[in-house]
Amino acid sequence: MTRAERGFTPLPEVESEKVRFAIKLPDYIDPNEVGVNVSGIETLCRIGAIKHLGVEGSYNQQARIANVAVMGTSNSGAAYMGGIASAESSLHKEFGEEIDPAYVPYLGRWTSGKITIDMQGVANKLNENNRWERGVRSTTGWTHHLNKAVKEGIANIGTGHLVYGLTKTELAFCVIMNTWSLLGQADADPIFKGIAGTYNPHVPSPYEAMYTVISTSVLMTLVYRYLTFRDRLSEDGVHWSLVYGPQIGRALLLQATARTKRLVKPLQNKIQP
Repeated sequence: MTRAERGFTPLPEVESEKVRFAIKLPDYIDPNEVGVNVSGIETLCRIGAIKHLGVEGSYNQQARIANVAVMGTSNSGAAYMGGIASAESSLHKEFGEEIDPAYVPYLGRWTSGKITIDMQGVANKLNENNRWERGVRSTTGWTHHLNKAVKEGIANIGTGHLVYGLTKTELAFCVIMNTWSLLGQADADPIFKGIAGTYNPHVPSPYEAMYTVISTSVLMTLVYRYLTFRDRLSEDGVHWSLVYGPQIGRALLLQATARTKRLVKPLQNKIQP
């Protein structure tokens, strides 16, 4: 095995508590020549606060594949994920759902996700694209599309959970806490600053504002992690973020990391393109 292939496990040998592959390749593609970067997938799942991920293949021909969006949240904070028909054909779809039945703050909620890859769509793409000399029998072509589908699926599931996984109550509380912290930094808090006699409103510098926002996020995360909800958190704990609220920064990190990682690739150098 070459250095470039280290870290990639043959598809039939993939074993992980967090990641499950259930893909049946066509008979003319040797699954042992398809390598999966399990540790890379688990890294992306940790960034995206995904506790369990399933990847499966479907041979049902569909002209339109659904994209996932959060349609609403329950009283416990669980998000309902629904499908929205896309305007153009895609080769995969993904679904995510919350797995924690009892309420815990969104910082401690981890989602589960499933990526369904349109195998017939991949075959059609390979037949239509002259890039692959062997067409639908190209192992390199199959791994190219599987890699893209898995990366995009994880990025979409994680981003939806991190950015839209808050309940309305949680979102309102985050806005109040951040506003209160910024008012305190600007000496504009009419309650505490007024009582202390230090009420002297001013516009905080960018550094002061950034420091305040990050400090608020760290403080609230520590409170959730070690005080108020420590008994309800799973073994995965909390997912940290620079901002207390929708974790846009963490979602951007997930998107950027997904773009740079190779998750599926051919294992033999002699495989024809």
